[in-house]
Amino acid sequence: MLRQQRLERNLSLTRTAEGAGLSRQMVSYVERGERIPTLETLLRLCRALDIDLSELISKATKEG
Repeated sequence: MLRQQRLERNLSLTRTAEGAGLSRQMVSYVERGERIPTLETLLRLCRALDIDLSELISKATKEG
């Protein structure tokens, strides 16, 4: 879901990680579901992707 949002915005993994203040590896782990992100990490990713956390949660709920 995060990966889809990132790709829709034509952002690279590196640029997203830099915008969120996270490592590329962490963003990749979260995108692949290999790590459960903290609220702080989710907020950082939402800021980097320019989406609201509520929007992210709503989309994840519909897909899940």
